[in-house]
Amino acid sequence: MNWNKFAASPCLAASLALLALLALLALSAFLPLSAGAEEGARLQHRNADIFIPAASPFTLDPEGMPDNETAAVFTGETVASGVLQIYWVIEWDCDKGECAAKEKTRLGMTFFPDEKTRARLPVIKRETREPFIPKEISLRDGEGMTWGSFSFPVEKIRTLLKDVQNVPGNFFKYRERFVLLPVTLRFSGFTAMIDCDAYHASGRFVAIVEGRILDDPENELKKLQDGGCGINPYDDAFVIHAGADERVALRKSPDNESDAVAHLKDGEMVLKLSTIDENWWYVKVVPIPESGALEGYLDRSRLNLEIFVP
Repeated sequence: MNWNKFAASPCLAASLALLALLALLALSAFLPLSAGAEEGARLQHRNADIFIPAASPFTLDPEGMPDNETAAVFTGETVASGVLQIYWVIEWDCDKGECAAKEKTRLGMTFFPDEKTRARLPVIKRETREPFIPKEISLRDGEGMTWGSFSFPVEKIRTLLKDVQNVPGNFFKYRERFVLLPVTLRFSGFTAMIDCDAYHASGRFVAIVEGRILDDPENELKKLQDGGCGINPYDDAFVIHAGADERVALRKSPDNESDAVAHLKDGEMVLKLSTIDENWWYVKVVPIPESGALEGYLDRSRLNLEIFVP
């Protein structure tokens, strides 16, 4: 065979190059994002391909959560770095179709691992989905997977934050919103499963090794999250009730003499971002108007508000 003629064919050369590229893409689709992560264990589990990096402290438990066909449960414990969100959980007391918010007594924790930590986590690949390497991990208080296990009693969180500087005074006083901490922490029992057509990861919280509070948690959280919609578990959402011709002033400062940045009508919804005092709240209008984000101060004493039940 004339190999020079064979190699000189531009169509054939292009075809071979395309085949090589497709083969490389097929291989890279399952490899984790970090360099050197091809070293590790590859497993088949419940119709999913699982890759456990050699540096990972986790081991697959093939018997974990047998009633969930999408669950992958791993044993082991790791020291991880990233950002920790601690937020107040709103609980509901519903009776005969009427719901009211209970006094907040528990808090949730979501961990956003950095790239170094993500490179040590198991990777899960299903045929119709992108490889799953979690950007968020919901932390549990204990080994169980019940709803209650994903929140922590207030006194436990007080103890955790006792030696952390710059915890806002209003965080425990008014029991609202969240704080963010760049941390090193320990968690165990990594689990990933599909819920509401999306993968979710969780782990059992063990301890905070070190951490500090970020000064601007609202904007810092936007950098960490992929986006999303709807009401977060820590959002205090309220619907404004007003007369047909009545408008409620959203003001520049917590003073009824200050300029209004907008006038809200009956049925509009606001999220309480912070409590200023017993009369004034700082709020955000939702959904965000086409003109852009709208925030300001509302005189709570002059409002007829109904808490929004998602």
